[in-house]
Amino acid sequence: MQLGLAGWSINRRFRRAEAPLQLLDYPRVAKEEWGFEAIELNSPFFASQESAYLDELKRNADAAGVALWGMAVDGTGSLCTADGAERAANIAACKAYLPIGKHLGLSYIRFNTGGNVQPDEAEIERCADSFQQLAQAGESLGIMVCIENHGGLSQTPEPIVAVMERVNSPFCRTLPDFGNFAAEIRYDALSKVVPYAAACHAKFWEFDAHGHDTKIDTGRIRNIFQECNFDGRLAIEFEGPGDDGEGVRLSKALLERVFV
Repeated sequence: MQLGLAGWSINRRFRRAEAPLQLLDYPRVAKEEWGFEAIELNSPFFASQESAYLDELKRNADAAGVALWGMAVDGTGSLCTADGAERAANIAACKAYLPIGKHLGLSYIRFNTGGNVQPDEAEIERCADSFQQLAQAGESLGIMVCIENHGGLSQTPEPIVAVMERVNSPFCRTLPDFGNFAAEIRYDALSKVVPYAAACHAKFWEFDAHGHDTKIDTGRIRNIFQECNFDGRLAIEFEGPGDDGEGVRLSKALLERVFV
């Protein structure tokens, strides 16, 4: 299992009013503060999409000895909407990130599905069509497009699986998150989407005196991953209310004990 850091773990640093962390410094911080050799990026934290900026980000990552795994993209609209013109515009907005991913050498980009929690057949079909178009564009650049369990249509596993089966492409995969499914369905739902995973978000919130997350049964998740033959990338996504530096450290230590 390979461990990396998802940028959302330290989103408060990127978003703080005074002296916010710059994305260009993120690879160095991930390496110096926690020893990570891989990171995931987030689209809202890019100060520019110009080639010179992307080149500098890549140089900084290379200098720090940090691999750029992928990117979580937000703000591109619903890929399930029944408004044809709107959906076409949203697909185009997603596609615009694929050349950025290619420039940075990313292997996957996550796009949000949008849509309803209980989608009907037509909505699932529209979502599948959107991801089919994105997968075809991604294949031409060698980048996988991913669905995370991240609200809307993707809030339950069955619509995600339906989209995966309809698109049926190695360039359309899932990015399962440990914590985003509702607690009552979490483990069964993960067992349904992990078989399609390109990578995973290892989400944690808070830890007890023994270093275990109080909301997540990490050992149970490890067993699910083993049963699904997943032995890939885990990007830590700490979302607790406490100090993010300590939260990331405890998250990494827990995964190293249980998974690695």
